[in-house]
Amino acid sequence: MSWLLSSILDRTPLLRTGALLAATATPFAIATTPASAVSLSIGGGSLNFQARSGDFNIQGGTVTGNTITLFQDVTGTDLDLVLQIDGLTSLTSFDVVDEFGMPAGSVSGFWFESVLTNRSDRTWEFFDHELQSNLGTPSSHGDGLAFGLPSGKSIPSYSDFTPTSDRFSDIQTIRNGKDAIAFSNGLVDPGETVTFRYFIADSTPASPVFLRQFSQVSSLPPDPVDVPEPHLLLGLFAITTLETLRRRDRHR
Repeated sequence: MSWLLSSILDRTPLLRTGALLAATATPFAIATTPASAVSLSIGGGSLNFQARSGDFNIQGGTVTGNTITLFQDVTGTDLDLVLQIDGLTSLTSFDVVDEFGMPAGSVSGFWFESVLTNRSDRTWEFFDHELQSNLGTPSSHGDGLAFGLPSGKSIPSYSDFTPTSDRFSDIQTIRNGKDAIAFSNGLVDPGETVTFRYFIADSTPASPVFLRQFSQVSSLPPDPVDVPEPHLLLGLFAITTLETLRRRDRHR
């Protein structure tokens, strides 16, 4: 190996690290190595996200303005992914107004972008997101924890609380008996990434709260393609060649 090639190989990890830092260099960006928890400063306080259950881990996160983006790798078929969120009580609250612009209380909250990368061998056809004030129990209509704000209420600095996704086109917000968003009509194949965006608000901030992201394995992995052994291919090539030569001899 030449000195030049050896030098390039020795510096490859540094080059990759530099590329990663450049790719994640957004305002207030925080990148971490894979872990079960990450803390991010936002809104005058700090939020801690911890993976509680399911086949996933937290890769890191960024903060831009009042939006937290959390990167997660889903590694298996247990798609009941539960995040514990601590620190809502530390955030500066937003003033809420009604449809007439009159004061209507306040909420603590933040925009949340959940970025899930499919590291499994299955395709996802839907994903539901559900808030929980108590672990294992869906948030009820009157506990203050919700996606967005009730109809007729708004925060002056934000005009639209519509949830979005870059992979699922049908999005339904559910407020009957629980606070949930159902994302469907889309596909996330192995190796692909999906982003969900919505506003999490709590008018009576508590800590911790929980975010459940769940789906079901609905598509089996593709069957492996049978590839003939090399010696079989050589044998087939020889037979084909002999047959071609025989046909030529017959026509001479």
